[in-house]
Amino acid sequence: MTHEFLQPFHQATMEQQMAWASIDQVLENMDILFVQFEDAKVKYADNAHMVNSIHMGWWVLSKYYEETDKNPVYATALLLHPEKRRRYLDRHWAPEWRQTAVAAAQRQWAKYKDRPISSERTVRASCETREVASYERIRQSMSVLDDPGHEDEFDKFINAPPRHMMTASPLEWWCREEQRAEYPRLHQMAIDILSVPAMSDDPERVFSCTRRTISWDRARLTADGIEKLQCLSNWVRNDLIRKLYIAVDDEITEVSSGIGDRVNASVLY
Repeated sequence: MTHEFLQPFHQATMEQQMAWASIDQVLENMDILFVQFEDAKVKYADNAHMVNSIHMGWWVLSKYYEETDKNPVYATALLLHPEKRRRYLDRHWAPEWRQTAVAAAQRQWAKYKDRPISSERTVRASCETREVASYERIRQSMSVLDDPGHEDEFDKFINAPPRHMMTASPLEWWCREEQRAEYPRLHQMAIDILSVPAMSDDPERVFSCTRRTISWDRARLTADGIEKLQCLSNWVRNDLIRKLYIAVDDEITEVSSGIGDRVNASVLY
């Protein structure tokens, strides 16, 4: 009985430890566990001890769920998932929760919506606005296509029907060129938010070796410098940086090159 009840908890924990785990899974897994609690209350209604334990577990989970309200990243990650979007909230959340979550996500979006787009898109737009022949001008005026420049990217995305991803994670989906082209500003926000790890174990593991970096003869390293050093070291070790340049005697030296080349992370120390 206990093993059967705890199976979803084990599965949720394992999924958030996978390589493709994403922060949008935090609220989704909590929603799944709430359903498990509600189903269990009905299933074990004749077992007073079990029901009491279920109520206690529900209360603890509810406390952590409320903590996610303090940071809009969790709900925003759900909205930015191509397989969930606003429809997930509409189907599984109470109306007042949806309104709060969408409003918080829109405040996040406000930081990105007016950012300048890349120079390549700017050049393309200027070419499209050059003087055209009368025929083309009339034809364009009769077009029923929406002008992408006048459409809110965030509203467009979250209100569109969810669709299956052909990638392992939503972060990988947003990094694809077609998303960058269709959502030139929103993709920046999506990458920033979905890059946040689903659990804290990976960041803790990266910074657990910081003491070895700060030897006694390097005591003047600043906290900001140490943070950058540890991040760069981890990125090089995981082959996220294919080329790395360092300054040696006022000269820039390449210490890695080529796809797949591995660099001993100790060069950063």
